[in-house]
Amino acid sequence: SIPAGLPEIFSSHGYATAAFVSSRALNRQYWSNPPFDRYDDDLSGGLERPGSGTLAAVQDYLESTSPGQKFFLWIHLNEPHEPYAPPEPWRSQWGDTYSGEVAAVDELVGQLMKLVYAGGRTQKNTLVVFLSDHGESLGEHGEATHGTLLYDATLSIPCAIAGPGIKPGTGMEGDSSILDVAPTVLAYMGWEAPPGGLGTDGETLLHGRRWQAREKAQFHESMSGYFHYGWAPLFARTQDKRKFILAPEPEYYDLAADPSESRNQYLAMKQDLPPLWTEELRGYIGSASRAPSSSDTTGDPSLAGLGYVWAGADRADDPPDPKRLIHLEPDIKRAALAFREGDIA
Repeated sequence: SIPAGLPEIFSSHGYATAAFVSSRALNRQYWSNPPFDRYDDDLSGGLERPGSGTLAAVQDYLESTSPGQKFFLWIHLNEPHEPYAPPEPWRSQWGDTYSGEVAAVDELVGQLMKLVYAGGRTQKNTLVVFLSDHGESLGEHGEATHGTLLYDATLSIPCAIAGPGIKPGTGMEGDSSILDVAPTVLAYMGWEAPPGGLGTDGETLLHGRRWQAREKAQFHESMSGYFHYGWAPLFARTQDKRKFILAPEPEYYDLAADPSESRNQYLAMKQDLPPLWTEELRGYIGSASRAPSSSDTTGDPSLAGLGYVWAGADRADDPPDPKRLIHLEPDIKRAALAFREGDIA
């Protein structure tokens, strides 16, 4: 989820750059030369590293950093992520394992902030950006986790930015995207984005010292059901709290009035949808023919324990709508995992 280009840009301004990751899904084998001075993906042979272990590596790094050295860090904590297994005391304190992992990682983020603000570093000279890469459905719309459907239960993520000149508690109404993080950071630093280095879909949310919602539409796609199960690919467009999902059974939602996306208004609104919306989304359909590369995490059987199971499927000319079959996904994953492990009885 790191915006491409930021490590190189900070490095060009004299910053040391380092990344610390907690999941095999972010192993260096899935990168083409990670653009960091240090890329710590030492999971000791496991699928993931507890957040406490990642923080220990971060602490060692910060303590070895020369006084006054400017740095850019990307720190990835895997919690909360299936399979949910919170440590004590959070396992006992919470009634479900997902909430337990959320509480555990909240504690870890607090510890991380103490590390970052140690050694003379303070909120007056450090910019912190906190965000997630996706949400978790937890049963909404029939989806157990994430990756197949395009509802806001998984598309909406937290994002918090703290640093000198940013008033605590300042919120922003309106649309924003993870694509906007890199342009916003560069605007805050007063640096120009290199031509073609950060793509064209993001825009800064910081104008002077004023936050402003993005103006461009957001586009989303899900190819997971298509490649894994032979279901139809999904494409979505969101702008001004209106969302259109291009699927075998199209969907339209007024997110301001229906944030849970429980009332599909497509049949009532389809005559009023701007033709451009459908045309833009159909322009993405050509990408549906691309298969995952050899470095794609879903093709790595060792990641099955993290929920990345490559089932593989023939693709029909008229594939079914994923929302009609999503309730079968947990059983398909279990069957695919059992098959990989040789349990076919």
